[in-house]
Amino acid sequence: MKLKLIITTAFLTFFISRSTAQELTMFQPFLKTQFYQDDTRISKADFFDLMRKDQEALGLWKKSNTHLYLGVIALNVSVLTLAITGWGDNDEFNDGVLVGVILSSVGSLYFFDRARVLRKKSILSYNANLDKTTMIEYGVVPHGLGLVMRF
Repeated sequence: MKLKLIITTAFLTFFISRSTAQELTMFQPFLKTQFYQDDTRISKADFFDLMRKDQEALGLWKKSNTHLYLGVIALNVSVLTLAITGWGDNDEFNDGVLVGVILSSVGSLYFFDRARVLRKKSILSYNANLDKTTMIEYGVVPHGLGLVMRF
C-alpha cells in the first residue's frame, strides 16, 4: 500500500513539474526578430497565438506597435524635411527647420525606445502569468501531511 502511494506521488510530482507552461523570449538581431519558447525557436504566428491567450500582454504588444509606428512617422518627417529643404544649399533652410528636424528625430528615438520597453513588458507580463497556475504540493492538511492543491 505504501509503495503504491509512493509511486503515485512520484508520478504526479514528475507529471506536474513537466506540465508547466514555457516562457517566451524575443531576440532582435539586425533585421529579423526571432521568437523562442524556452530553447525552441518558434514562428511569429505561433508567438502571437500564445500572446492571444493573455489579454494584458497582447494589449501591451499592440501599444508597442503604436509607438513603433509613431517613431517611424517622426523619423520620416525629419528625413523628408531635410530632403525638401536641403542641407544648407537653400536660403529656405534656417534655424526653425533645423530645430524641427532635431525635435522630430528626438521624438522618433523616444517612440522607438518606448516600443522596445513595452515589448519587453509584454513578454514579461506573459511570463509572469505563467506562474499563476494550479500546483499540487506536499503540505499540511487538517489530519497531518498530504497533497495540497494551490491556486
